[in-house]
Amino acid sequence: MKIFIYLLLSSIFFVSYGQSFLPTNFKSAYEKGTRSNDGKPGKNYWQNSADYKIDVEVIPNKRLISGKAQIVYNNNSPDSLNMIVFRLYQNIFQKGALRNFNLNSIDIHDGVSIENLVLNNEIVNDTSKSSYRVQGANLIIFPSNRIAPKSSVKINVDWNFSLPIKSRVRMGAYDSTSFFVAYWYPQVAVYDDLNGWDILPFTGEQEFYNDFNNYEVNIKVPNTIGVWATGELQNVDELLRTDILSKYNAAKKSESVVNIINEEDYKIGNPYNTEGEYNVWKFVAKFVPDFAFATSDHYYWDGCNYESSNKNIKNVFISAVYNKNSKDFYEVAEISKESIDFFEKKSPAYPFPYPAITVYNGDGGMEFPMMVNDGSTNSRASTVGLTSHEIAHTYFPFMMGINEKLYAWMDESWAVMLPFDFQHQNGGKQLQNNVQAYSDFAGHESEVPPIVPSYQLRGRAYRMAAYTRPALSYYFLKDYLGEQKFNDCLHDFMNSWVGKHPSPYDFFYTFNRVAKEDLSWFWKPWLFDYGYPDLAIKNVKNEGNTLSLEIYKKGNIPVPIKLKVITSAEEKTIYETVKVWKDKETHFFKIDLNSELVKIELGDETIPDVDKSNNLYEIKK
Repeated sequence: MKIFIYLLLSSIFFVSYGQSFLPTNFKSAYEKGTRSNDGKPGKNYWQNSADYKIDVEVIPNKRLISGKAQIVYNNNSPDSLNMIVFRLYQNIFQKGALRNFNLNSIDIHDGVSIENLVLNNEIVNDTSKSSYRVQGANLIIFPSNRIAPKSSVKINVDWNFSLPIKSRVRMGAYDSTSFFVAYWYPQVAVYDDLNGWDILPFTGEQEFYNDFNNYEVNIKVPNTIGVWATGELQNVDELLRTDILSKYNAAKKSESVVNIINEEDYKIGNPYNTEGEYNVWKFVAKFVPDFAFATSDHYYWDGCNYESSNKNIKNVFISAVYNKNSKDFYEVAEISKESIDFFEKKSPAYPFPYPAITVYNGDGGMEFPMMVNDGSTNSRASTVGLTSHEIAHTYFPFMMGINEKLYAWMDESWAVMLPFDFQHQNGGKQLQNNVQAYSDFAGHESEVPPIVPSYQLRGRAYRMAAYTRPALSYYFLKDYLGEQKFNDCLHDFMNSWVGKHPSPYDFFYTFNRVAKEDLSWFWKPWLFDYGYPDLAIKNVKNEGNTLSLEIYKKGNIPVPIKLKVITSAEEKTIYETVKVWKDKETHFFKIDLNSELVKIELGDETIPDVDKSNNLYEIKK
């Protein structure tokens, strides 16, 4: 009987909620069985993948990246593909390219140079033919023969481009040898069950949507330069000076941070192999959505080991690579270790998925699989905040395969919310800062609900919809469900979709199923509707020793109630989660008082409210 009731409730939710908000392309996926209304992948779910073998040379004095790749693209879909789409991200620097912000003119060029492109022995890089189309950062090829279902195509491509030096769009050259290299290789775009080929333009604002691929990457650099990258280094014995190798090996086993390369090591001489003019650093990364690397001939290198609860990897090798003048980075390896420990044990309380992570001292703050590109900060709390945020992205989108172009709120907001408590423990006020930012912007005409496709948004509207608003929604949902139930829901979602491409509806349906509750009363205002949070004190009556009052939900977005009742002799704090707003607009309180009422305060710095003028009731004397 219980099973029948649950299935009935589940079907009611799918009809009443799902049909109201489910776009047609999602309905088609459910009909085809690639996805299911319990939030899990359907029996017919599929996704494509690729195997990359890349040889790349970095020529520092020209800032030139020159590569040759052998790619095997696996069409696991039931579809016969008449085209194949590549991403040439560096075309954002091309003259006349569509982009969301201005770039320094010194970095503008003619785009990625494709010197050779062969698909199954067919030469296809003929720009004079209609079968070869460059559309911004997308290269679309129409081969002579379709790519059959459940088959593979072999691709060979040679290319090169110059790194930017002034316009650092998440990567670039920071000095003569210190480069962070990302968005750098011709990458086969995603073909999925919801939208087919991902041909949305890359304009710089939105970020990833990648398949899970295997990489073997050989990086050739002058012998004075070190390399750090996605994956695991395969030939370290050939690359490091004997004493440096000894410290490297010690760091991989050490719970405390080891200075693998520091000032004294550079004074001794070149810390790398000097037998030839060049070294080739060989990396292997399996089942990851992207590959990035970084270089320098003078950066310090700290390392340590974290013993993970992930039975498949057991140990995580943590590195911090930085300019000696970046004083905040001297703690980054330790902060990274503490962040991972927090993620594994507290939030999301889930094993770290990768065997290595490197935080590189470049510019801004940007995540890649097993790599982070961070600028320096001016306080320890800021360093903790930036480091933990970027490492949190290891789970979302890299473990989970989120389509950030459409649903950036499914990854950025998790990276905001998951480390809130860790950041607070280290002096940060990221929660309060996000609450204030949302209170200031919520309800403005340019503020849109997160469900609006991310590629349509820019600037502050994008930031609010992708980061702030949904992060707070997760925070208040966890407060309502309780940590255990919330984690049960989240872990079910992660276990079901690890290494796959979840959509918003897979997320909603999973939480509803595991929570055994139709949460549409919460999802709809927070993620689908225009609106704002605003609570107000209403109808206060103080009769004898009994205080009665109402809290009115003036705005449509549900937030917790926190009341501070101050009397001449005491102070009472009363708290209710968002559950009080499931089915009503006004919540009634009756409070016993032992002394004369002085004032009532509604809310605090952790609860957003667009109008605080109605949050105070005070007895005038």
